[in-house]
Amino acid sequence: MKAISLSQPWCWAILYADKHIENRSWQPPIGMIDQQICLHAAKSWDVERRTIGDHYVTPFGYLLALGFDSAPNRKDLYPASAIVGLATIDRIVTVADTLPDDQKRWFFGPFGWVLRDVRRLPTPIPCRGFQGLWHVPDDVLDQVTEQAAA
Repeated sequence: MKAISLSQPWCWAILYADKHIENRSWQPPIGMIDQQICLHAAKSWDVERRTIGDHYVTPFGYLLALGFDSAPNRKDLYPASAIVGLATIDRIVTVADTLPDDQKRWFFGPFGWVLRDVRRLPTPIPCRGFQGLWHVPDDVLDQVTEQAAA
């Protein structure tokens, strides 16, 4: 199974804030559409500012502005370097207009990977991440499979 590493707080938003868009500068291979992938919480933290109204805010500020005040307020409270969930790549979009209204706020482009069947794992599974889509080591995949079946 393949995985993708996601910077925080976006990984948290996918698992807890109904964010079903993962923004990338590249498209996945066409063969990955309708395939399940592991969601990996990267060590990195996104610091790029986003526009909300007339203001530029940090990613955490973006979550707060959207009303997600339940987001952990310290970086050390977010999982890092671990597989934390599963999702299926549904399709790829390049404009927000093709998304449901509740998902448009999450699209920053240029490519939005629309995710479905998002599931949190009960316990983060430590694992080194990589750039791009990467193969989950067999021993880690065994743990993912075990948790997903529970």
